[in-house]
Amino acid sequence: MKMNDSINIPSKELNINKIDEQIPGFNPNAARWDIPQSLYKVVLGIPDENITPDLQHILDLIDGNESEITNWAAFFRSYSAGRGLLSFQFENEQYSYPPKFISGQEISFLPSELINDLDEMDLNKYYGFVLINKDINLFHAVKWKYPIQIEPIVFEGLQFDYGYTLEEDDAEIYDSTYQLFIDSKNAYLEGNYKKSLVLVNQVIKNNPYYSRAYSGRGQIYELFQDYTYAMACYFDSLEVNPRNWRALYNAGNLYFRIGEGNLGLQYLEIALSINPNFIHGIMCCLAALCRQSWNRLDHRGIRQGLIEERKIRLMHPIIFLVRKNIF
Repeated sequence: MKMNDSINIPSKELNINKIDEQIPGFNPNAARWDIPQSLYKVVLGIPDENITPDLQHILDLIDGNESEITNWAAFFRSYSAGRGLLSFQFENEQYSYPPKFISGQEISFLPSELINDLDEMDLNKYYGFVLINKDINLFHAVKWKYPIQIEPIVFEGLQFDYGYTLEEDDAEIYDSTYQLFIDSKNAYLEGNYKKSLVLVNQVIKNNPYYSRAYSGRGQIYELFQDYTYAMACYFDSLEVNPRNWRALYNAGNLYFRIGEGNLGLQYLEIALSINPNFIHGIMCCLAALCRQSWNRLDHRGIRQGLIEERKIRLMHPIIFLVRKNIF
């Protein structure tokens, strides 16, 4: 047969409904999703000139919040099941929080140029960032470069109300005297996480400046395996009081859990710089050093320091392999 010859193959029109009837218990559409319609205007990147206020919006957002955005990008690149885009929504003059990591059906309507770029992106160097402006139906995506070294988030802290001072909050981080928070902590320690969450939410409602409550709430979310809301709570705590060493410790711990060890260790170091007597933080740093396979002399030096301070008795032989959150 010559290459340009053709043959006719008889075909039948398939009746999908009939096939469904013939395969009991099997749904051919169980793993199907369709590309949704979108009314968004999609803009990729930043024009070289004549940047409109609508497109300038994403640059202003990054410029004023790059530390937080970068920390979220690092979080999602290790926590997510695949590649995607870090996104904030803007509606009625407010930003959504926590941010979302969108992928799959949520990005299927985007131009193939962006889909291909995301598929080939070096996630150690870049991340995709999106501002979804619902007020003007704009989906603005940019490819942004990580800094040479990702550093922990930096907040200025809130201006405290005169009825509750920053000094009082610092003291509460060490030793809580607020009975409602103590009740929440006790419920947490007893394993009654639902009750603990209800009580800690009430603490925040009564006093939104009580930074330790946000960190405590984050730990409950972490136990419920919602790492996104857990990290958001740790960041909330630091936004209220950047010196909350418990929130720094818990954020560092969580970064370790998802595989961002270098960033996690930096959070732990800051926590210890604020409270150098924080024994759980010291032990967690030791565990971090072991996992990172750093110079064994570093381990021994810290361990010797604990011995000299007579705190080594608090350490269990398996402590180097265990992390523990602090409520």
